[in-house]
Amino acid sequence: MNLIEKLLSLAAMLFAIALVALLVLLPELRRTETLLPLAGVGLLVNVGLMVIVLRDIFLRPFPQPTDKYLWLALVLFCWPAILVYLFRHGFRRRG
Repeated sequence: MNLIEKLLSLAAMLFAIALVALLVLLPELRRTETLLPLAGVGLLVNVGLMVIVLRDIFLRPFPQPTDKYLWLALVLFCWPAILVYLFRHGFRRRG
């Protein structure tokens, strides 16, 4: 990943954490007129994060070919796997 992709990934993760925290701490944000725009922004941010992570999975050489498919399945079916992938592989240089 290049620097811009890393920064966007970190921003997306921070946005997700901040959104959940704000929705828990501030009940007035749970109203429909506020929640819909926040959810829309969250959707766009997470789609961008998925594009960045999937692109990195496809471009990164893994020691075993099955590792690529394993990470692909984990990222697509379980969102928290993105966090694990980013810290284990995504923030390192593609070799």
